[in-house]
Formats: sequence, structure tokens, C-alpha cells
Amino acid sequence: MPLCKVCFTFSKKYITMNKYLLLPLKFRIIGLFAIALTVATYFINGIYNSSIHWYITFPVVAYEEPFGDKSYFTFTKVAVYDTVISLLFLIGLMFIAFSKIKREDEYSYSIRLSSWLWAVWMNCIFMVLSFVFFYGMSFFAVMVCNLYSMLIIFILRFYYQLYKSSKLKTI
Repeated sequence: MPLCKVCFTFSKKYITMNKYLLLPLKFRIIGLFAIALTVATYFINGIYNSSIHWYITFPVVAYEEPFGDKSYFTFTKVAVYDTVISLLFLIGLMFIAFSKIKREDEYSYSIRLSSWLWAVWMNCIFMVLSFVFFYGMSFFAVMVCNLYSMLIIFILRFYYQLYKSSKLKTI
């Protein structure tokens, strides 16, 4: 009998593997702060009708001038305000979606899985409807919203299901 089979068979120590790659609970608070910051910045920018432009020079993969030539991997001055705000919003959503809750158990995993399935279905329906009903720049705007819609749908569904199950347990 091989040594590893003997060790696993007769060993008193059982090693449990963490099957789910979830972030610690404190990442949810960081995600909420990031989303609050981006939403507040977006609304302040909209209220004061200011167009904030942070111009930073760094290499970009492709930058196309409206009436110029394409250039690849060049140092150019680009406005990164929208990129920073979008990335911060996406990272905040990911922190909320992939962080643990206070009581992680099989029931919360099943709620998490069913919420993901529900979010994928709703997002696919949203995409099919947007392909049918939106064209031009409005289609582009809908596809930008689609970047965040699956995570938003999952978060709303998951925490609603947790809330609903906690209400049932108290009755």
C-alpha cells in the first residue's frame, strides 16, 4: 500500500479544503465605500456640470484620433477620469459580490449559486432585448450598463434572498 494512501486512511487529522474562493467580510465594507465614492463623484460632477479631466501620460494599447492616424503602444496624454471611476465602481461591486457574509454555510452557498444563475439568466435576457430594441449610440450606452448589470443583479438578488430567509427564520 503506498505511503500517501496509508496516511490519508489512518490519519487522525482531516484537512478540509476551502472550495469557495470568497474574500473576507471586511472587503464588503471597502466595496460599499468604493461604490459610495464613485456614485457621489458622478452626481457631483453632473450637478455642477463640470467635466473633470485628469490627463495623465502613459502608454496605451491603441489610441485613435478622430482625424489622425492610429498609434499603438505609444505614450500619449489621455483623460483617465472615466476609467478610474468605472474601475473603482467595478472593483467595489466585485468586493461586495465576492465577500463572505457573517454566517457562511451550505444554505448561503446554495442561495449564492441560485442568485448567480438568476443573474446570468436576467443578464442574457437583458442582452437579447438590447440587441433587438437599441441601435447606434444608445446601444453602446446599454452595453456599458451591461458591464455592471450582472454583478448588480446578483448582489440585489442574493441579499434579498438572505433577507427573506432571515425573516422566515424569525417567524
